[in-house]
Amino acid sequence: MPVVPRREWPQELLRSHAIKGVFVGGCVCRGTGSSFRAKAHAHTHAPFKGWLCFRRADRLQCRELVIHELAHLVTGEGHTDNWRACVVRLGGTLDAVGSIMRSYHKVSKV
Repeated sequence: MPVVPRREWPQELLRSHAIKGVFVGGCVCRGTGSSFRAKAHAHTHAPFKGWLCFRRADRLQCRELVIHELAHLVTGEGHTDNWRACVVRLGGTLDAVGSIMRSYHKVSKV
């Protein structure tokens, strides 16, 4: 089932009013089986604002990835300083997480 019932959402998502829905196995706007490069993504603009999409259902078990995407919904931003602060406030990390996520620490430009 591509749309995940609210009762099956990770706890981190249940605490936020920013989230409208969770879709697995593709993208909510393109349908089941649609592909995208990332492991997950957040829709921060209409018509699917508030939706999180995960390529695979097991990605919902990665707390760090869930918080990463939730921070995009809360801030409505990409990987900005404000988004980084939100990730940390939500209890996430900016560090790399195995093969799931790269580091999101700000890289200083020389």
